[in-house]
Amino acid sequence: MNAALFATRGLPEMPAGSDTTDMLRGASLACRFFSRVFHEAPGKDVLSALREQDLLSSWPLPGESPQARLGLDLLARSLEKETPSLIREDFTALFIGPVNPLRQWESTWTTEERLLFGEPTLAVRECYARLGMAVSGTVPEDHIALELEFLGELLQRAAQARENGEPAMAAAWMEEAETFFAGHLGRFAGSFLLELGRRAATDFYRGAALLFRATLDTLETIHPPSAGGAGT
Repeated sequence: MNAALFATRGLPEMPAGSDTTDMLRGASLACRFFSRVFHEAPGKDVLSALREQDLLSSWPLPGESPQARLGLDLLARSLEKETPSLIREDFTALFIGPVNPLRQWESTWTTEERLLFGEPTLAVRECYARLGMAVSGTVPEDHIALELEFLGELLQRAAQARENGEPAMAAAWMEEAETFFAGHLGRFAGSFLLELGRRAATDFYRGAALLFRATLDTLETIHPPSAGGAGT
């Protein structure tokens, strides 16, 4: 994977299902969806795709929690009423500025100095490199969009291994995902979302904050099987 967001992709198709493999695949797609949301303002094509896919009924993770339901409702309302330019203006105000933009990098949330290119940046870079993944360009590797894309890749590999009948490999990828989430994304995403929900001026980003919070709750429940249970 390379380029500013590892790879610029079309919107992923949303699967249905409830077993472990489908949960992993759904979590992967959710991570990649939010990676897109926090990397750039959605264009008319992305918003049209969301409308056509019927976000409310096709979201790939459980949507029963109050946060998930409200998040999906707000996003659906945004797709009906908010223009691409309004959402783009909110993205700019939130993440670019000119006044006090919301920090999107792990280093700026978890280090005492709150500066870019801190120790978490180097640690995340090593995680990417160890699995043969690299980021080109000037965006620090601990940007929330890049961490989400990476976590989505790990979860996708776990799902694919299960689908291929390789439980030990699936467990290894799940362990990689759990370790990365606990050591990086999970350390700052909650605080980031609280601030995002407070500042957002559109239903799109208010809904995204709530739905991402519900997604984090799901990610926290994904664990590799215990020893001897890799095939379950």
